[in-house]
Amino acid sequence: MKETCILSFMRCNPIHNGHGFVFNSALELKEQYNADLKIYLSTSTDNIKNPLPPELKMYYTEGFYPSVQENIYTEDNLFDIMRELDGKYLDVLFICGSDRIDSFQKTLDMYNGKLYNFCSIKAIQAGIDRNVSQYSSTQMRNFAKNEDFDSFREFLPGNDEDLKIQLFEDVIKYMRK
Repeated sequence: MKETCILSFMRCNPIHNGHGFVFNSALELKEQYNADLKIYLSTSTDNIKNPLPPELKMYYTEGFYPSVQENIYTEDNLFDIMRELDGKYLDVLFICGSDRIDSFQKTLDMYNGKLYNFCSIKAIQAGIDRNVSQYSSTQMRNFAKNEDFDSFREFLPGNDEDLKIQLFEDVIKYMRK
């Protein structure tokens, strides 16, 4: 049994630079704790907040952030993830946005000892505080809705313009379904 798992459960719909800050922090924690890293992408889909299907979220996350591609999985339920990790790790460091730390900590603690058993579960902020970050999937979807590619692409890392255009077109396409 390994001591610690660094865990995140994200929508990434669509992926953006803010997620990159989380991934970088997660990779640093992985090294610091000599831990496993598991980043789960939610499988929820709808044409408003979750337009991209899971396989496309995985494709774009791996495309823009290849440094975490071996650590990315999909799952639709946080409790299923926690039950899957139960017995494999003693402790979980759960990485989430600054606006969700308290609610995740409360929920994860509420079910520890009932649905799963860990010595400790700690929800921590990785990346930058959401209140000061310009990056937001909601904003990205708004850029796509308004067909503003120039603003959309500024929220994405790297120089792969084709991948940026492809993501932009897919967000528009799936928001219209």
